[in-house]
Amino acid sequence: MKKSISILLFTLAATGCTPYSKEKFDASLQTYLGMTEKQLLLQKGIPTKTYQVDNTTKLIGYVTESEVYVPPVPSYQPYRHHYRYDDFDMMDAGGYTETYRCEVTFTIERGIVTGVKSEGNDCLAK
Repeated sequence: MKKSISILLFTLAATGCTPYSKEKFDASLQTYLGMTEKQLLLQKGIPTKTYQVDNTTKLIGYVTESEVYVPPVPSYQPYRHHYRYDDFDMMDAGGYTETYRCEVTFTIERGIVTGVKSEGNDCLAK
């Protein structure tokens, strides 16, 4: 019983702490190479943008973007009362907004996906 609990805890610890990485995200994109443009569109949906390079080459882009508000961190500071420091007053350190963005661009040549690249701070996978 002890051994099975140890194995379970080890497994949870090992899988629960798997970091996200751009390398894993880029590796996952390689599965699209060799697909037809139609197969890509059926899997990924309507692209955010397209660009016709020439008669045989097209770029198809997918952009995801989100903003997360990080609330202020409370800071406890002594405040001055009657020329002496007394008690503690809670002050805001100020919140901020963080933007997460990922842009994936597929190169289509003669109807086949021949290249893919990603840019942004949110192009991550486990």
